[in-house]
Amino acid sequence: LWVTEQLKKIDGFKPYEKALYVDLTFYVGIPSSWSKKKRIEAANGVIRPVSKNDLDNLYKSVTDAVGI
Repeated sequence: LWVTEQLKKIDGFKPYEKALYVDLTFYVGIPSSWSKKKRIEAANGVIRPVSKNDLDNLYKSVTDAVGI
C-alpha cells in the first residue's frame, strides 16, 4: 500500500485498469536440512525444493508489493 500511496503523489499517474499477465520465476536453494538423497534428487530436478504453500507465499509477496 505504501507504493500505491507514493505513486498517487506523482503528477499524471493513472493506475493500470486492464488485465495484467504476471509471469514470475523464483530461484530457491536446496535446503541443507534435507537428506543427502533428497538434495541429489532436487539437484537433478526429480523433486522441487519448494512446497505449494511456499510458492503461494512467494507469489503473494510479489503481487502485494506491486499492488496487484
